[in-house]
Amino acid sequence: MKKVTYKQALRFFGNPNRMAKALGISRQAVADWKSIIPELRQYQIKVLMDESK
Repeated sequence: MKKVTYKQALRFFGNPNRMAKALGISRQAVADWKSIIPELRQYQIKVLMDESK
């Protein structure tokens, strides 16, 4: 599976707050990624992105 970059995820969700809400996590958790999204969150983001097509 192709990796989702932080920039791509941010572009998709609009801002870190929306990303955190959509993933069911805190804004601080998103901020802690520092551009490297954990593998399981990448999968979750990819699923959400694919569902929106």
